[in-house]
Amino acid sequence: MANSWLRLWHDMPNDPKWRTIAKASGQPITTVISVYVHMLVDASANATERGRTQPNAEDLASALDVETESIAAVLTAMEGRVIEGGMLTGWKHRQPEKEDGSADRARAWREKQKEINASANENERDRTPANTDKDKEEKKLKTPKAPLSTFEVPDWVPAEQWAAWLEVRKAKRAANTAHALDLAVRKLDKLRADGQSPAAVLDQSTLRSWTGLFPVKSEGPAPVTATPKAPSSYQLAAEAQRQERRNAMREAGIQ
Repeated sequence: MANSWLRLWHDMPNDPKWRTIAKASGQPITTVISVYVHMLVDASANATERGRTQPNAEDLASALDVETESIAAVLTAMEGRVIEGGMLTGWKHRQPEKEDGSADRARAWREKQKEINASANENERDRTPANTDKDKEEKKLKTPKAPLSTFEVPDWVPAEQWAAWLEVRKAKRAANTAHALDLAVRKLDKLRADGQSPAAVLDQSTLRSWTGLFPVKSEGPAPVTATPKAPSSYQLAAEAQRQERRNAMREAGIQ
């Protein structure tokens, strides 16, 4: 059965003989290489004798969309250069009957891996539950514990207000990681630089159940009590007249 593939050598596209054949046939190098590739395929598919080709100029011309005379010129120029008596020169050198055994090596490697895996699985099944438990305990002892995250609160942060605010964050399920607390201290320090009281800022967030820190909101100015004005002279005179009328009415018995 003929092989379904063939080999090309690295220098094949730039082989100097293509230019020689192109000049001898008066045809482009692209046509010369295309004809040769078709001949390689034909020779590889020859089930009787690999390497032997019987190119048909008319069929090649139809496949490559060129004139039959151009293909005939190329085939004539190839004779004695890349083909001799219907055999492609260098075929046995470049297309050996026996392959390099890469497929066999890959198959052998896969079989070896299967044996190794099967042996490992067998050893695993032979292990007793006691040994397994012991191995787990040893693994626990060998596995280093991750260090707990620690955070040192600066001295200028009021401890009581800070602890109360952390309780709010815990109740709100906000993670009190070292990084989060560091960001909070940075924000509190900035507010302090702006004239805010750290204790007041913390108390505000605790009172309002905030997980963040914000400037203290002003409650607004205290209401101003209006000072009563002294009555004017006109108001005093009018009031005196009203009083005189009331007195006169009482004297006349008019209620």
